[in-house]
Amino acid sequence: MYQGGAAPVVELNELGTMLLSERLQLVFDWRNNGKVAVLLSHTVLSPTCPYVSYLCGAGGMRWWSFTWTAAVGAVIWCSAYVLLGYIFAEQLTQISTILNNSNGVLLGGLAVIACIVLLRKKWQEQNDTMPTS
Repeated sequence: MYQGGAAPVVELNELGTMLLSERLQLVFDWRNNGKVAVLLSHTVLSPTCPYVSYLCGAGGMRWWSFTWTAAVGAVIWCSAYVLLGYIFAEQLTQISTILNNSNGVLLGGLAVIACIVLLRKKWQEQNDTMPTS
């Protein structure tokens, strides 16, 4: 079927379903270990969720296993956000004050860094233009 040089990353099986190549199957067994990857990608490592989902599908993970693990991950993630909101709801004014103060400190720090960079650049220009004796 494949006539190219290097082995493809994704291949089709007899039924026309996409499967990861044997090289990637050796790196990670999606059928057996995919649940951990799905759970982590739907909770703590959420920016990786779309990519892990594609790899699970291409790796041959069963759809019901993926769906239940993804649902559990979504429930955990949503529960964590709701719990954080419940815990910090009474302290919302203090949190907003802290965030406003930290924004001022952050902007002040950025201004100091910008001044240091500009002063250093001017100092280097001045040293470059001084004649050596």
